[in-house]
Amino acid sequence: MLKNYLTTAWRNLRKRAGFAAINVLGLAVGLACCLLIGLYIADELSFDRFHENGERIYRMKHTWSALDETPAPDDFAVWGSAAPGPLLKDEFPEVEHVVRFSGQHRMLLRHEDRTFQEENYLFADSNFFDVFSFELLRGDPGQVLMQPDVIVLTASAAQRYFGDADPIGQTMMAY
Repeated sequence: MLKNYLTTAWRNLRKRAGFAAINVLGLAVGLACCLLIGLYIADELSFDRFHENGERIYRMKHTWSALDETPAPDDFAVWGSAAPGPLLKDEFPEVEHVVRFSGQHRMLLRHEDRTFQEENYLFADSNFFDVFSFELLRGDPGQVLMQPDVIVLTASAAQRYFGDADPIGQTMMAY
């Protein structure tokens, strides 16, 4: 019986080839659009959701294109070292905390006689750990960024810079 259905379907497809092509093309475009929309939504909902209050964290982006140009996707960046952050906190009571970031930098670091060329350093406000729930291996999240010239390192970076020595209290020079 299945063979009979397939034979009938094949004959109808051949008899009405244009109609079948339009239907198959429409189905393919519809499925592709649904998949792309689903992927876009999943990507948008994935940011900062691993944090304790991830549903309450928002990101402000800015662009630096000319006013008469339509900005390209690469023209947008997360950058918060400018005045809008504190202004938002002052003007809108809904804003509890503002954490400003100063872009990704390249930096040459030196510890004793060893130098390290590092990429993707971020500078952040002292209330970084009030908003983001990253776990620290050592140190108090409420006090760690309160003093100037203090850094927070990943475990792999601390191992690379200091070996097995305790990194707390060590001095590094930045150039």
